[in-house]
Amino acid sequence: MRAEDAAIAIRPAAAGDAPALARVFTEAVHTLGAAHFDARQLQAWAPRPPDVAGWDARLRAPDLHVRVALTHTDEVAGFIAWSDDGHIDLLFTHPAQARRRVATALFREAERSLAARGVRALFTEASPIARPVFERWGFVVQEEQRVLRHGVELWRYAMRRP
Repeated sequence: MRAEDAAIAIRPAAAGDAPALARVFTEAVHTLGAAHFDARQLQAWAPRPPDVAGWDARLRAPDLHVRVALTHTDEVAGFIAWSDDGHIDLLFTHPAQARRRVATALFREAERSLAARGVRALFTEASPIARPVFERWGFVVQEEQRVLRHGVELWRYAMRRP
């Protein structure tokens, strides 16, 4: 682990993590996303209350690797999920942990794992919130995308890093 990541403990997701990860996702979207999306869009993207059973099923997908970052008090600071083809599917930090290198520590964990598997390119679909973070990591926008969530249009960026 790098010095700047030392305050963050990272572990594989465990059975029973879905409620905490759904909570982190929902709080991140509604707090950090408020500057980019209106209330209807936020609710469509991250319904309140969250669908914990849906999150549990998603996080247990056999092709998904999920890692959880914990604070020094063992609270969930954030999480990342990726697949073996280099797709970064999820990357969220709790708003209280924003700008504390949690996302970087999680990304580096995924990056190391994928490099060890010989993956040479990474890709993601980033929200307007996450786009600058991924750009700092060398990702470039391939296209802007419009997607529907619960009948509401949202936008994101298909990004790739060779």
